[in-house]
Amino acid sequence: MAELDSKTRTAPPLCVLLGIAIPACVFAINVYRAAHQSITADEAFTYDWYIVNPWNWIFIVYSTNNHVLHTLLCRLSVTLLGTSELAMRLPSLLGGLLYLVFVYKLCRYLFRNQWIFLLAVAALTLNPFIMDYLSAARGYGMGLGFFIAALYLALRFFGDEADATPGRRISFATVLLGLASAANLIFLFPAAALAGMLTVLRAADPNAGGWWQRLRWIAARVWLPLALTAGLFLAIPLAHEVSGSLNKYGKDSLRDTTLSLVQRSLFHQYNVYRGDVIPGIVTRWTGVLTDWIVPASMALLLIALAPPCFRWLKVRDPHRLGNLDRAYLVIGGVLALSLGLLVAAHYLIGMLYPLDRTALYLAALLTLAWMLLIEKALALPRLNRTLGMLAGAPVAAAILLFVRGFTTSYYYEWSYDAGTKRIFHLLEKQNGFSSSRRMKLGVDWKLDMSLNFYRHMYRADWMAKVERDPPAEAGGFDYYVLLPEDEKTTRKLGLRVIYLDPISGQELKAPGERTARSTPERD
Repeated sequence: MAELDSKTRTAPPLCVLLGIAIPACVFAINVYRAAHQSITADEAFTYDWYIVNPWNWIFIVYSTNNHVLHTLLCRLSVTLLGTSELAMRLPSLLGGLLYLVFVYKLCRYLFRNQWIFLLAVAALTLNPFIMDYLSAARGYGMGLGFFIAALYLALRFFGDEADATPGRRISFATVLLGLASAANLIFLFPAAALAGMLTVLRAADPNAGGWWQRLRWIAARVWLPLALTAGLFLAIPLAHEVSGSLNKYGKDSLRDTTLSLVQRSLFHQYNVYRGDVIPGIVTRWTGVLTDWIVPASMALLLIALAPPCFRWLKVRDPHRLGNLDRAYLVIGGVLALSLGLLVAAHYLIGMLYPLDRTALYLAALLTLAWMLLIEKALALPRLNRTLGMLAGAPVAAAILLFVRGFTTSYYYEWSYDAGTKRIFHLLEKQNGFSSSRRMKLGVDWKLDMSLNFYRHMYRADWMAKVERDPPAEAGGFDYYVLLPEDEKTTRKLGLRVIYLDPISGQELKAPGERTARSTPERD
């Protein structure tokens, strides 16, 4: 630990300042997005089901939208601060801040080479796929923050022999793993993988006492804190889970998992949900990356895991490994075990493989493992240093693509909701509506809860509650808020367009035959 810290601290002040500045800028951007971007359907669903209803609904009415710990904190935030986008997103913002802080601490701890340190910080914080979930009111970013903090503490446990109470550090780490799982169930897999690595390393350590002493330590310091923390939040809600509801989002192929991570991370500016026209060169590169480069990189990462495993099997004491070997053993092992658990769950119980947001932790683990592999290569003879520098080039290219895909206008997955707030304010300006004669809206089913959120937030008694039944195509409404795929409804009812949102493609329409489109300035 002392050797690692001393070498890391020799990094030039400019490098350290940039390493701090990048996460600080990302957090400032996250705050801006949380305050300014329109509420999304899933966020509004959380509000409608779990924030405005009694507290006990969070525990007795379960859905996959209910990221229990995150939902509880959203409820607390809105209760204290009132209804607003920022209040809803505050818990996610704080979870995102935790992630950014521990990414910096983890990279500062792991990487001695100043440029690898800086590349690692940038790669882990500027990925627009990850950034979306560091402010949107969902539990993914919070879970990732707890998980990265737990990973940092676990590595420090093995590397800091001066710590007078090392067991407490592991107990705290596994409590954080329980909190990550409570924030979002997708983190059960990496949490179990990290707990499994801690179990194996401790069980095989001859300096940790007899077998009974080791088993007691593992139970008391690893599995009990994790199980009690996760169970405290999840036991009652999961008891109310409707069979099969946990296995509805995903795919039957790991290729689809890889494809979603490549698309969302490297080509974030081309939104498949929005129907963007994707250039042919992007489609070709996405295929090459998905079918060849990422699998080859994954194979290389797993092959590189063998040497530190053999060195550990020789000494059995992880404290006696070099810092890089130990870090790669833990992080590579967690990545391999996570994938192994996913494959086992798929074949044993038919669980679908994760897709985009449900594979968020894989993006972070893959990035960390790749950066450690580069650091290991740079620490070896000249040829390997050259290979290490070449391996850093794709990371630099990826960071440039991350910046290219940067946006503060919408969340990728919910881009169809980007203009909901603007449309609400346009409706607010329409005359002839009051509490006695309320405006009735016909909407696409994806948009009803978002509009109801603003109806509640602004106490808009001039607007009737937006319902899905009857559907917009039934007609008879004062105004319509539709999406491009609702063109059939437009033709059937002879609607005219009042406003077309330039980002989401949402259309505000009214009964009539003429079509007149207007695009006000973005707020």
